Amino acid sequence: MSLLARLEQSVHENGGLIVSCQPVPGSPMDKPEIVAAMAQAAASAGAVAVRIEGIENLRTVSSPSFCSYYWDN
Repeated sequence: MSLLARLEQSVHENGGLIVSCQPVPGSPMDKPEIVAAMAQAAASAGAVAVRIEGIENLRTVSSPSFCSYYWDN
């Protein structure tokens, strides 16, 4: 069985894959519309949820998602 087939089997057996859509802050991909497109692509490919960093990015995503938010102390 190929690595991809084993990964797909594992995802199905364990309830689904959560995909992280978190660009490096300040990078060319750090734009809410790009994060939303990445999240939509992940959901279209079968992800059960996406992990998003930042409130502005989260607001653009309609897929089941959860947000990571970090405070600097």
